[in-house]
Amino acid sequence: MKKALLFLSLFAIVSLACGVTIDITPNAEAPTADSAPVMVEPATTTPEVFNPLNPSPTPSGSDLPMTCQVTDLNVYIDRTAGYCYAYPKRFTYGSHPMFNVPAVQGPAIGGTTDPVFATFTVEVVPLDPNRSLDQQVDQFLREFTVAAPESLTRARLTVGGEPAVMVDNVPAQLSWRLVFVPHNGQLYRLKYWPVDVPDAKNDLEELYQTTLNSFAFPPVQSETSSFAGLETTYGVLTLVVPPGIASGASGQEYPPITNEDAAYWQKTPGHLQVMLGDYYVLKDKSQQPVIYVYPAQTYAELVPAAFESIHRLNNILGNPGAPIDPKTLPAIPFFNARQVFASHIEVVSFQNGKGVRFLTEYAQYPASANNADLFYNFIGVTNDGAYYIVAVLPLTHPNLAETSDGGAVVPSDGIPYDYFSNPNADMMLYYTSVVQLLNSASPDAFTPTIGQLDLLVQSMLVVP
Repeated sequence: MKKALLFLSLFAIVSLACGVTIDITPNAEAPTADSAPVMVEPATTTPEVFNPLNPSPTPSGSDLPMTCQVTDLNVYIDRTAGYCYAYPKRFTYGSHPMFNVPAVQGPAIGGTTDPVFATFTVEVVPLDPNRSLDQQVDQFLREFTVAAPESLTRARLTVGGEPAVMVDNVPAQLSWRLVFVPHNGQLYRLKYWPVDVPDAKNDLEELYQTTLNSFAFPPVQSETSSFAGLETTYGVLTLVVPPGIASGASGQEYPPITNEDAAYWQKTPGHLQVMLGDYYVLKDKSQQPVIYVYPAQTYAELVPAAFESIHRLNNILGNPGAPIDPKTLPAIPFFNARQVFASHIEVVSFQNGKGVRFLTEYAQYPASANNADLFYNFIGVTNDGAYYIVAVLPLTHPNLAETSDGGAVVPSDGIPYDYFSNPNADMMLYYTSVVQLLNSASPDAFTPTIGQLDLLVQSMLVVP
């Protein structure tokens, strides 16, 4: 990945793209174009906690603001709502346990069963063109807090190039810092909490400084052609991780292994792995959540199993609309095992290619269907045939046993696994019943849902 020079601080970049506080007054209107802004320091100075940025304009031609092209921070991008921001690596994106809203959260603070998290979330509502920003701030505060809006001190900011208002120490359930940013007919409400918990102060200030000074407005795309979530690029692969799947990713380029004495599952012409394991919603599964990208031609020439997998995939993609026989599915070339069943088989396209996805398990014996081994498997190729992609993403279903142990408890609505007690059991009948059970289940019954995993795959873009 091409990288620009390391920025010494976040302030250096936001001084070009974002803004700083220019005025602090009780309930005052924003300065007009004719008035000279006066720098007024707040009564209590908050520490500047700036994470160094490593901006990267890859993929080339990206239309994202520079503050949303970083490699040493997580970046959240919502193309539909038209905003993006960066946040520290040690924070996670997910659903807040108290308010059930998508949010960035810091590490748990306190050892109780009800911990506190430094938290940030964004709300987007239509902007009222007939009312000033301060009037719309007042209206929101009257509904949000018992404190009178005029009693709260507000600061004038510039956020993403737009004049904004910040209101601090807003009492409600906990205490909040609220930033209101108008842009392109929308009002963006940036919410930070809790500001009244001393142990959360450092985390909150780091979250506030990083998100506010990177907050920007990329071009809005239509909902049908956009992907909301955590956008990241490693090597040739760019993808968006939807909320609820993972809070981050890491990538690594692996060198070639071509020597004749290497096992076939070890051989590689050199490939990329993008790993979600440390951030993934599910832990301790037999397969790690990873996306692999190989140069297709050289991989097929090096490994016969890769040639066979790509051949099978091309046969499926070359007959669109035709029923897909599970026996003809492509297989993962580097797994020293075989598919034991496949359900929810479907062709899925990504931004510059397509492939087939299905739910499966791999084993070297007649394994049970269980939540430790089940995974979403996508195998695809780019439209130009240059790259071969394999995604392995664990998921679970409530009607499956939790572990692969032969004596594991099977839920009452599940399929009994008799092989453990009877090696002569009819395993073909067992797997047929498992596939029927899974195929009849709603895609939303899985964790993560099949739809979420499809969105991740659909967001992929593979370019040299």
